Amino acid sequence: MTYSISGFMNVWNVKSQGYPFIEAIESALPACDEFLISDGFSTDGTWEELLKLQKKHTKIKIYREKWILDKKTPQLSLADSANKVKKKCKGDYILYVQANEIIHEKSIQEIKKLPEIYPTTELFNLPFYIIFGINMLDHTEYRTRFAKNIRYVNVIQDAWTLGYSYKNYMNRFNITMAFFIKQIISNFNKPSELKKLFSMIVMTLVKIGFTDTYRVQFINLENPIYRYSSLTPEAMIKKLEGHGLFWNASVNSKLESQNKIKEFLGSKHKVSLNLSKTREVAIEIYKKDKKNFWKKMSEYYKKNDAYALGDIKKQFKTIPIEKHPKIMQKLLKEC
Repeated sequence: MTYSISGFMNVWNVKSQGYPFIEAIESALPACDEFLISDGFSTDGTWEELLKLQKKHTKIKIYREKWILDKKTPQLSLADSANKVKKKCKGDYILYVQANEIIHEKSIQEIKKLPEIYPTTELFNLPFYIIFGINMLDHTEYRTRFAKNIRYVNVIQDAWTLGYSYKNYMNRFNITMAFFIKQIISNFNKPSELKKLFSMIVMTLVKIGFTDTYRVQFINLENPIYRYSSLTPEAMIKKLEGHGLFWNASVNSKLESQNKIKEFLGSKHKVSLNLSKTREVAIEIYKKDKKNFWKKMSEYYKKNDAYALGDIKKQFKTIPIEKHPKIMQKLLKEC
């Protein structure tokens, strides 16, 4: 059986921030039957580059959708903008790619075969290399970026991953339970039928529950997806400035409350770096010692950054450029 795959991405002024968005799109195209991109009315030439790319590749479809950012809950706003383009995807499966993520050419066929290998799986967690600077491995992690194209799977949190939409998931739950209630009422005087129904209800609750594992798979690709945080010092400083617009005091306050709950439950969790302070440090290093910018910034991160998703240790291990995706190697040598 063949399956169609829709890739999608949402962007806004990624050209000026140094994102390798063209390489990211082209690296994903071989895995996709279509690739949808939503631009948030960029003003830095991003849209013009997308128009050129669309002429080059017939799989690409581009849209413009204004980003409406809620200062109090920017995480949800970013996810909403990504879900607008996700809803336009027509494939049986969706592949969510961000503008600085490159799929290694050796992993394309592995991704395309996943629906055949795991036909009942709804969410696929793919391995990522998080690259600091040009070629330093910051850390590794899994992100849910490949999934069945179903209504209750959406971009969630601060748009960093795919997951189950609570609203649509509960809607599915309510519809299922309404069906069983109707069946119970109609078979109220039939003990044998009621026994079967209650058995079905228990099994359905297990399957609908968030803890069932048959619908979620962790995949070990031959080569992880490469996510390049920033390729130049200038891009990193610009990115820190942009992130600072979203991570305001209101959001940080909510995160601290969540962290206290996690700490109470026995989960180690520390607050991420202060972005304004980190930007100041980056600017200072850039002015005084641009040549050793990445080395000194890596030392700063290793000392100060407790990664927000768990006890993932910063590695800062150099990966030879020839090990990176081929589509990135020329660009990396020029940086």
